[in-house]
Amino acid sequence: PTLFNIYINELAEALDHSDGIPGLALHDSEVKCLLYADDLVLLLALLEQYCEEWALTVNLDKTRVMVFQKKA
Repeated sequence: PTLFNIYINELAEALDHSDGIPGLALHDSEVKCLLYADDLVLLLALLEQYCEEWALTVNLDKTRVMVFQKKA
């Protein structure tokens, strides 16, 4: 696990410093890579806060997960 963490950390840093890869703008920062489940929890907390501020609800029946990837 330690060696994997070293390599994945380098990948995350490379993605964060890359100008050619678009990210997700959140407040004052741009997220280009989600590595851990905690990252998703933070994004969902921001979504919840946003919805509360604007009196919006997320319709779970219409919500789906979409995975985008390049074919190998």
